[in-house]
Amino acid sequence: MARRMPKPFLLAGVVLLAATLAGCGSSPPTRYFVLSAQPPAQPPATAPAAGGMAAPRLTIAVGSVKLPDVLDRVQLVHRSGANTLDIDGSNLWAEPLDELMRRILAEDLSARLPGATVFTAARPIAAVDRTVIVEVSRFETEGDGHAELAARWYVLGTQDNRPLASHTVTLQAPVQGGAAGGSDTTARVAALSQVVADLATDISARLTGP
Repeated sequence: MARRMPKPFLLAGVVLLAATLAGCGSSPPTRYFVLSAQPPAQPPATAPAAGGMAAPRLTIAVGSVKLPDVLDRVQLVHRSGANTLDIDGSNLWAEPLDELMRRILAEDLSARLPGATVFTAARPIAAVDRTVIVEVSRFETEGDGHAELAARWYVLGTQDNRPLASHTVTLQAPVQGGAAGGSDTTARVAALSQVVADLATDISARLTGP
């Protein structure tokens, strides 16, 4: 004859099952995000060709975007304090962040350098005139409602990969339409897209400047 489970154990099992189902029902849905290319604030100027001849067309490769380990993850990162980072487990990047940043940076550079051909390094081409390398130290939204990108970039030439230019930048963009701290993830990602575009503006200015 089957033994009947004591009522206290049966009641505990029902409570545990109810709590489990309630927890599953309250979990927020997972959402996936990508960065987007942003148009330049002003249409890029095309320098006149010397002597009436066509100016040489630069070929530029975005070689790599190196991230610190804390950012090299699928989850979005938000800085909630000077020494505190929140890892957002419900809102994820749709592709590896370094590859995503490299692709969008190439698109942003292309929009700012109409006289150049810009590739990511993963795309095979015969030769390049310049290679862009970026080392990121910060890429996150901040507690006061803005996105921040801190990085050092290099432009390498064809001779022994020597840097022709380099610059350290800290770029910020406000989180539009979101509460302080960027609780609206869509607005946060839009602000992160803007600081990548601002990075492209900084690089392109030095590629075309004197």
